[in-house]
Amino acid sequence: MLTDFKMEIDLALPALRLRPRSIMRLRRKILWGSTAARLYCLGSLVNMETLCLTVPNRLDEIGPLARGAAAFLESHHVDPDATFAVDLALEELVSNVIKHGYKDGDSHHIGVQLDVGQDKIILVVEDSGPPFNPLELPEPDLDKPVEQRPIGGLGVFLVRKTVDRMEYERLGNRNILRITVHRRHE
Repeated sequence: MLTDFKMEIDLALPALRLRPRSIMRLRRKILWGSTAARLYCLGSLVNMETLCLTVPNRLDEIGPLARGAAAFLESHHVDPDATFAVDLALEELVSNVIKHGYKDGDSHHIGVQLDVGQDKIILVVEDSGPPFNPLELPEPDLDKPVEQRPIGGLGVFLVRKTVDRMEYERLGNRNILRITVHRRHE
């Protein structure tokens, strides 16, 4: 299975028309540390705009996922501010799905799609957990002393303040969260 996955990556990455060194870095970062992470829409990757990954609901998968996403953004020359916003959203939203989305202890998969366009980046996180719309969470009361605030809720708040747009939809038995971050061109 992993051998097939490596072969698919090796076939798809040259289509990105990157320098050989960039291809090797991207390949290493996609594969490093996670045999379970795999491309699930390789055809879109060939279009040089989309990276799709699926990861199991384990916290130790977030690091390899974030590294692969960062390498993909770097290969598209995404500015540091947009990269930071995408990374924050990716890590916060996927960790929330892992920690709160599945209570049965079974293995589940979370889909992540990154679309890099000329002026914006769209991050889609999709899971099959119970319905949960993070846009319905109340904003934390930042005027209260820290010791009087409930635990949790700041991560989603920070994501909402950092990204340009956040949309949620429940489609069948899937939660789909779409994040838009505008690119800053210098």
